[in-house]
Amino acid sequence: RPLIADLDSLPVPDRTVYERAHRFFALDPVKHVAASRGCPMCCRYCYSAVSRQAYGPGFFRLRSPAHVLEELRVIVATSRVPPLINFVDDNLLASRDWAEAFLPAYAREIGRPFVLQTMPQHVTDRALVDLLKYAGCVNVKIGVESGDERAREAVLGRPISDARIEAAAATLHAAGIGVSTLNMLGLPGEAWQGAWQTVRFNRRLKPTYSMF
Repeated sequence: RPLIADLDSLPVPDRTVYERAHRFFALDPVKHVAASRGCPMCCRYCYSAVSRQAYGPGFFRLRSPAHVLEELRVIVATSRVPPLINFVDDNLLASRDWAEAFLPAYAREIGRPFVLQTMPQHVTDRALVDLLKYAGCVNVKIGVESGDERAREAVLGRPISDARIEAAAATLHAAGIGVSTLNMLGLPGEAWQGAWQTVRFNRRLKPTYSMF
């Protein structure tokens, strides 16, 4: 199916359809929002790698900050309980320009706490992390995947060093933002020693919580 290149052409989701039908959705404070589709990365274990082969570099698309804010204003105005915004994007901070335009506007117009997921290399810059804190970010999920650098690159296609991941966690901690880590156990060729290496690496990162 052809991609929808202009995500702003799509209407804002009507959550009331679910909230009228299921009380759980109306009372759940966590509201899930997608500001993009796809991911600019090409990690071997992810659906995005196959999709990028099919669609090319245009597979990753971002909604404009104004379009996302329109949806968020509706959420804040209609929520029965104070909402916590969960950005479900694979990599919300993939575009620095987009983040620097969106986050100050979010702080001014929405002002609700939020969580997001991104790559470790996008949160080693203290200026950007301070902007996240100012906007209301309370937790950032980063992909560690494995505590073995060699496995991250050779098996998963994630050529990022331990030092870069540790720098990301330290920068977030210093700004007072929670850190959550995403991990995998039982990678191809991984023995139990490799699994414990991942556990020990997570301990060094001191995350708010870890998902395996």
